[in-house]
Amino acid sequence: MRKLILFSTLGLTIVLACGAFAYYWNSPERHTTAAVFTGLAREVSDNVLLSPFSPAARIVVDPSLEYVGGQKFTLYGTAAVEQHVFGRRWPDGSPRSTLLFQFESVLPGVDWQYDYSSAEHRTTIGGFDFFTDVEPGRVWWLFPNGKPGTDGYRAKTLADQAGFPVPQDYVWHRSVHIPDGDARSELLIIWLEDLAPTGKSRDDFQQGGKGSAEWDMIARQSIESLNELITIEAEEP
Repeated sequence: MRKLILFSTLGLTIVLACGAFAYYWNSPERHTTAAVFTGLAREVSDNVLLSPFSPAARIVVDPSLEYVGGQKFTLYGTAAVEQHVFGRRWPDGSPRSTLLFQFESVLPGVDWQYDYSSAEHRTTIGGFDFFTDVEPGRVWWLFPNGKPGTDGYRAKTLADQAGFPVPQDYVWHRSVHIPDGDARSELLIIWLEDLAPTGKSRDDFQQGGKGSAEWDMIARQSIESLNELITIEAEEP
């Protein structure tokens, strides 16, 4: 009986190990390169982010947010990514929100175009058009900063290391601008805002939840607030 249990346990371990390896081997995340913090194409000074291309723009961020840092890496082996992250605190010093600007371009030879036509909202910031979605979110207990190897994981980890961990429940706001006609590059803005002041969780705001009727108002407030926190002006490339 002991031998049977031993062999069964060993067999299960091997099966699980093989499954984990196969999952890893086929996962696009394993092709994401290590982050590099120098030689970035864009720079931030006094809360002004200057982008020379894709798009050529001057982005001014409200002084209530502090600049966390920037990094670049290749995502999934298919796209070049540069991220710049800001964070904001409550008056007591606890983290309130994070704001990510991600400049992403498909690598040469990769057959891909960005398409956000299914986004719920069409918004504008300083004359730049955006595809926008706003949803309630919650930290995943297994990977608090998201799945390793993803762009979200990289941004959240950078913010976390600077003292801005992701709130347990939050407003997830994504606005995407496609600067070029070939749709092979994007400016991605991700804003995560603490839901704690509402006294409700992500589940409360989902369909059928006790706060679901309030969500449209919260989404509109998020869109309006982002327009108050940042300005974007076109620059000569």
